[in-house]
Amino acid sequence: MSIELAKLQIEANMPLNVIKESIKVELLKQDRVKFDEAIKAEYDKLFPIYREMIDEEKLNYEKMFNVTTSNELPENFTFPKVEIDYSQDESYITEKQYKNETRIIQEAVEATEDTEAIPEVTELVRPYIPVEATDEMIQAELDKIPEYKEYVKAKIAKEKEEIKSVVNTVEYDGDFSSINYMSATVALVCFKCLQAISDGNSPKDAYTATFKEVCTWKGADNEPHDVQYESVAEALYESMKQVADKIGAK
Repeated sequence: MSIELAKLQIEANMPLNVIKESIKVELLKQDRVKFDEAIKAEYDKLFPIYREMIDEEKLNYEKMFNVTTSNELPENFTFPKVEIDYSQDESYITEKQYKNETRIIQEAVEATEDTEAIPEVTELVRPYIPVEATDEMIQAELDKIPEYKEYVKAKIAKEKEEIKSVVNTVEYDGDFSSINYMSATVALVCFKCLQAISDGNSPKDAYTATFKEVCTWKGADNEPHDVQYESVAEALYESMKQVADKIGAK
């Protein structure tokens, strides 16, 4: 299957849905070509264009070249085929007629005083039924393109850099660097919380003393916001969920 257009689209870094649609169109086009080729093969079998010469025709052909015996013919010689004349064959139909041949599935009924006329209903004898281009088929074609793996890597990296999460009306960046900052911050607060518990504080009091403490955090709007460490932990959780979804979806 030709996937040159999909290759060009990948090189141009076009959206994945556009690339998949191009492959889907190509799959449907190739399916139609296969169908038409199969119909033609059926037709050619029923009404071949040429036939082999019969013995009498072979003798006449030899006479045309003043050859009196087949032994005098050149080595590897083959007699030409003869075009078949279907002019007297009442069963003969053209390839177009064969392809568009119909059959009656409901006879016409004439109108009466009590009923309306019912027209004749027909259907193609050999209808084309398009293949269903499934996601699996499209993905299989994508996987054949060497550049696709790098495209996916770049796409995931870009999407990860654009991750954002909102906690208590504050929007947090969820890119690689921001996740690292949040992870380090939450880890230190966890350490302080465990330290408070080891000093004899109840888990509830230790949590309140650490995760409920307020800090200043730069939001996705590049403005400082007074937030609790608890909110930073929630933003980290939401960001990591989005990372997992994006990686798992590929």
